[in-house]
Amino acid sequence: MGLALALYGQGHAALVQGDAERVQERWQTCAAVAQGVGNLYGLSYLEFRWGVLALMKLELERANGCLRESLRLSAELDSIREMAVAIAALVLVGGAAGRPERAARLAGGVQALLQRAGCDLPAFLVGEYERGVTGLREHIGVQLFEQWFADGQSLPTPALVAEARDDTRVEDTGADRIANLQPFAPLSPREWEVATLVARGARNGEIAEHLVLAQRTIESHLERIYERLEISNRAQLTWVTQRSLADAAAESGVAGLLLTVRR
Repeated sequence: MGLALALYGQGHAALVQGDAERVQERWQTCAAVAQGVGNLYGLSYLEFRWGVLALMKLELERANGCLRESLRLSAELDSIREMAVAIAALVLVGGAAGRPERAARLAGGVQALLQRAGCDLPAFLVGEYERGVTGLREHIGVQLFEQWFADGQSLPTPALVAEARDDTRVEDTGADRIANLQPFAPLSPREWEVATLVARGARNGEIAEHLVLAQRTIESHLERIYERLEISNRAQLTWVTQRSLADAAAESGVAGLLLTVRR
């Protein structure tokens, strides 16, 4: 247990420092240790954190998968609070993916679970969750929201967990959502795609493989991007792109997680 906690702490420190590669390495090792000793709680929490990180990046398919796995493990532990936390994050995924009925029903289920457990959501999640639910209510209208919310609130726990863990694919993936946003003004859609991959820490070779392009083509794209944005390096490009992604996340009601998850 002590080793797993140390590995998790090292990963969290790397997260605060913005070292995504070390976060993954430390947390994957932590997961292996937790699995080796049968620590389901630790595995559930790691899946939750991975899901939140994916949600921050609007990688909604990955977020959905990680959070559903976190929920599965929490249900196996019969931990009402942890089930509520995982489903609350799935509410934000549903809202960001354009699935208001699913999001509202799950929000009703979260309320029922929290009342049953006599607790609240964790501090780093509660503010953004409440803003997301408020935005959802305003978007679809109070009457429809309350109807779907009540439907979810009335579900027995096993039925709620089954609904939250359904295998329906997120209808609007993070990549699709970003593609539908207006690209950062001076860039073409392809250049914007390259910029977002750079911001996620991908190297030129990895970007070329992902986009099925020659590495020299990626280098040419970057040269034009630097010129159009009047910048000179990847660090500056990452900053500019993350600012734009943060604006997109704000529209989806998940932007606050970018800061609060690192505290």
